[in-house]
Amino acid sequence: MALMDQELSEPYSIFTYRFFLHKWPGLCVRALVGDEMVGVVICKAEQEPDRHGNMAYTGYIAMLAVSDQHRKKGIGSSLVRLAMQRMKDLGCDQAMLETEVSNTKALRLYDRLGFLRDERLVKYYMNGGDAFRLRLWFEPREQREAGDGAVVRPKEGTSSADPHAESPLDIPPGAVPTTGNEAAENE
Repeated sequence: MALMDQELSEPYSIFTYRFFLHKWPGLCVRALVGDEMVGVVICKAEQEPDRHGNMAYTGYIAMLAVSDQHRKKGIGSSLVRLAMQRMKDLGCDQAMLETEVSNTKALRLYDRLGFLRDERLVKYYMNGGDAFRLRLWFEPREQREAGDGAVVRPKEGTSSADPHAESPLDIPPGAVPTTGNEAAENE
């Protein structure tokens, strides 16, 4: 939790972390170097209305943090890629998150990963700062399984998959991914 407190601009209680860890353990992943946690992504997946009122199975990236001394090594992008793969495995139609308009490093990371700026949220953060809501629409599951890489707007309907299944991760040397299951056990 110290890493999250250090690296995030908004304060979160221990109960917020526990909620995510216990409800979506397969979507909460830590990167470890030895016994040191150097990065973490905390996510969820739920049916939510999109901005047009249509229901979509949405993967949500609630928090991403990488310690200062381990940045620029690909850990953050690897954690997000793994989380997105797990969201796809669950049948999510899209991934979504918010980040501060002033957080240019995060915006560059998500731009590189294919996220689009969907809307600006005025005075979204407690400090009065604006946020961008970012979205990445996944190709329909049927197309993913058939190997057609087209990206389209989400359609209604979902399917389920094992949220605890392992996904391949090209994580930088020395950083080892672990799921929320291990994190919950170590509380």
